[in-house]
Parts: sequence; structure tokens; C-alpha cells
Amino acid sequence: MKSFFRLLKIIRPYWKEIVYSIILGSLTIGSGIALLATSSFLISMAALHTSIADLQIAIVGVRFFGISRGAFRYVERLVSHSVNFKILAKLRVEFYKSLIPIIPVRSQEIQSGDLLSRIVTDIEALQDFFVRVIAPPFISIIIGGVYLLFLGNYSPELAYILGIIYIVSGIVIPLVVVAISGNYESRIFELKGELTKHLVESMQGMNELIMLRQIKNQQHVIEELNKKIALMQRRTAFVTTLNSSVSAFFTNFGPWVVLFFVIPLVLNQSISGVLLAALVLSSMASFEMINQLSQSAEYLQISLQAADRIFETIDMVDINSKPSEKMMIRDLKKLDIREMYFSYSGVEDFSLKDIKFDLTPGKKIAIVGPSGAGKTTIINILNGFWKQNKGTYTINGIESHNIRDDSLTDLFGICEQDAYIFSGTLRSNLDFEAGDIDQNKINQIIKYVQLSALVEELPDGLDTLVGEHGKSFSSGELQRILIARTLLKESKVLIFDEPTSNLDAINEREIMRMILNLEDDRPIILITHRLIGMQKMDEILLVDKGEIKERGSHMELVSSGGEYAKMWEIQQQLIRSV
Repeated sequence: MKSFFRLLKIIRPYWKEIVYSIILGSLTIGSGIALLATSSFLISMAALHTSIADLQIAIVGVRFFGISRGAFRYVERLVSHSVNFKILAKLRVEFYKSLIPIIPVRSQEIQSGDLLSRIVTDIEALQDFFVRVIAPPFISIIIGGVYLLFLGNYSPELAYILGIIYIVSGIVIPLVVVAISGNYESRIFELKGELTKHLVESMQGMNELIMLRQIKNQQHVIEELNKKIALMQRRTAFVTTLNSSVSAFFTNFGPWVVLFFVIPLVLNQSISGVLLAALVLSSMASFEMINQLSQSAEYLQISLQAADRIFETIDMVDINSKPSEKMMIRDLKKLDIREMYFSYSGVEDFSLKDIKFDLTPGKKIAIVGPSGAGKTTIINILNGFWKQNKGTYTINGIESHNIRDDSLTDLFGICEQDAYIFSGTLRSNLDFEAGDIDQNKINQIIKYVQLSALVEELPDGLDTLVGEHGKSFSSGELQRILIARTLLKESKVLIFDEPTSNLDAINEREIMRMILNLEDDRPIILITHRLIGMQKMDEILLVDKGEIKERGSHMELVSSGGEYAKMWEIQQQLIRSV
């Protein structure tokens, strides 16, 4: 029930509109009850051939309640759905905000298909939370209480018995049905999430599935998931049908009870005979609120299952982080890393151990080593994506934990080997400032990274659509686009993470030349396992198994005869043998 109270907290700012909606819903059902009561009273009176003057009030009542029921229902739907859409919009925004700090840090724990299911399916499932879960109980209490007081004027015993029927059909039976249904809805949500995950993976890896002849196997997995979902849905449908059948039974059973009690009252002349039909039919109309109440339990279960999955993702955020209490850094005078330790598991099995180095304007540092040595992890910590477990680093003398994460992402400009190319125009992939960057600056950077010829060949120049993941460009062109994007950001520190890992030797040397010949004083951190251009680096750090094994200039490391010298010799032999 924790998720239920969290949902209530989300809808609390809209309490006024919620109250209006409940009042309008009550007036709608009340008008329906009054319409049947006055119309049946009118027919009964007309059967006695009474004067038309005696029927005027009933005639006006029928017209009023007939019109008002439709009008109240229309306005109630406008108000309730307006609130509902506002709640969903707020939840979507909060969910998206929660993903911003989660994705860089814990992306390995989140699968894209499952995340898509939570964003779309689970949030959509909450569209019935207010309309079908919160409002019906309040409407039932209001209308049920008023109607039972009305019946109590004629027969207190009848009011008590009908109240018991309300409780049994509107509360007891739905709770029993929900208990019978067990975890069907929860299982459906899990299976749908798993199905979405497999469908997304199938689409993304279709080429590999075809080449490896795994289409049938993947299709079999999807078919099995569909069968399981269909089985759970059939069981859920059976429970829903059972609930509807029981509700229909009590909707018809209640008026028979009223009829059983009212006939003796008419016979002993305690009430007028013309009221017989009015009391019976109005009791039948009153079960509209009970039918809504009986469905609330089903929708409550669906909503809570969806909310659990949504809040599970939102709760990944570090709630102790308070950006407003941290400092902004707008320039770099000195970056000083002292005893940086990091562990993915959070225990003493550190992936990074005692990392130390400093960075000042104009300085070029290369972090080299084999794949998996921990090079990229250092950059993710600097950029605020991950938090070190032990030790600290300072920027301009300010401890890292006192610096806002968004300040760190502004400070560092990172060009990753697998950076994302968005499915938009080439201009939008370069200018993330939405047109704020001067066109001359863009042209200058494009010329510097040698993309001018490519842009001229494109049908719409910079406004040409690049396609999903930029598949219309070669690896070399994509790498130049990513470098141009990094340079246009105008960050204070430039970080290049394996910028040439997917390139041929000619493109590799050309791109390294562009990176190392930048004519500004911005410091550069180069992460690579290919020792190209190391002669121009001020300091080289050889990292292996999360530790700095060697450090120094290129000449110092080569002359020392250590691991770096061996790596250099091996790569030189490969170059000479080609």
C-alpha cells in the first residue's frame, strides 16, 4: 500500500478539482436516481387519471433530472479527465526527470524494452486511478448515505438491509474477487515488460539474428510470452466476469428486497401506492454507484501493480542529493585527483584504486591501458555520472561532493566512442543550444574536422536528416561529427574516450592530429589503448586493473622499459608489418 499513498501524494495538489469532480459525479448519479423515481411516480399518478395540475411538479422533475443528468455527466467527465491528464502529465515528467541521473549511473541495470514498457504501459495504466479508484468510494458514501436516509423515512429496517447489500456487493465481494485473482495482474505487467524487452531487442539486433539464423528461436520466445500473457488475461477476464455477474445479481436482487418490504407498507396504507414503483426503481438506479465501486478494486490492483514498477525506477535516484546546496563551477583553474577509489558493487573489491593526477589549463594527459582497465570509469566519475566510494577530488579547491552534477557536465566535454547520434538533422546533432551557436562558429568547426565536403554533398546541407543512429554516415564521418559536437559545446575540459577505436589507420592518424593540434588552452584528457600521438602528451598514465602502474612522458616511459614500452613496441611492430 506504500505505492497507494505515494499516488495520493501526487494527486494532492489537485484536490479542489477532485472535490468538484466528486460533487459532479454525485449529482450525476443522484439525478439518475431522481429521474427514475419521478418518472415512475408520474406514470403511477397518471394511471389514476388525476388532474394534469397534480402532475405538473412530476413533469417538471422528469425534464429537469433528465437534462441535468446528461449535463452533470458531461461536466463531470470534463473535470475528472482534466485532473486525470494533469496527474499523468506530472507523473510522466517526474518519471523522465528521475531517469536523467539514473541512466548514466545504472544503465547496466535497466533494459531498454522494460524501460519502454514502464514509460508507456505502466503510466497509461494509471489513467484510471483517479476516475475509477479514488472518486467512486466518495460518491458511493455520499449517494448511498443520502438514499438510505431517504428510505429510512419509510422503513428503517429496509434501509438497514439495503445498506448491508451495498456493503456486501460493493466492498466484500470485490475484495474476495481480488483475493481470488491473486497475482494475475502483476504477472501480466511483468510478462508485458519482458515481451516489450524482447521485441525491442529483436528490432535492434535484427541483422545479427538473421546472420546467425536465430529468427525462429527469437520468434519462439515471443510466441511463448504471448501464450503466457493470454493465459493470465483469460484468468483475469474470468475474475472480472465473475465480479460483473455478482454485481448484476445484486443490482437486481436489491430492488426485489425493496419490493418485498414496500408491498406490506402499501397494503397497510403506511405509504401511498403510487410510491411503490418510485421506491423500487430508484433503488435499482442507486446500484449504479455500487457497480462503480465494485470495479474500483480491480482498477486499484492494476494501478498499484503499475505504480510499484514506476516507483521502483524512480527510487533508484539518490534522494540524499540536494543540488540546491551545492556549488556551481564555471571555469577550471586546477583539477586535483587524490586517492580516487571506486567499486561497482559498493564493497571493498575496488575497480579503481588510489588514482592520482592533476589537470591545469593547456595540459594534455593520456590515460592508456588494456580494455577493461578502468579508464572510462575515471571519466564517468569526473563527469558526475558515478560517485567514488572512497577518496576525493577537487576542482579549483572545491571538494567534488560539494559541486553540482550539472556543473560537472557543463565543465567537461566528452567525445565517447559510442556516443549517440539522434534521429534528427545534422545541425540538431551539432548545435544542442537550439540555434544559439553562431553559424560562423559551426562552419569553422566543420571545416576544422574536415566535414565541409560532406556537408556540401548532402541534399539539404546541415538540415539533412541523419537517420537513426546516423547509419547513413561512415565510421570516420560519424567520429568527426562527434568531435565537432564536443568542440562546439565549448566546455572547459575536453575528454576523448577511444576516439579512433573503429577507424582505419589513415582516419585514425588524421583525427588524432585534429585533436592534438587544437589552438586553445583547454586541457585534454585522452583515453585510448592505441598509442598514437603520445609524443605530444604532457603526461601519460598507464592504468591496469584499476591502478596506475606507470606515469610520465612518452620518452620517459619508453626508456624505462616497462609495460608501456612493451605496448609501444608491439604496436610499432604491427604498424611496420602492415
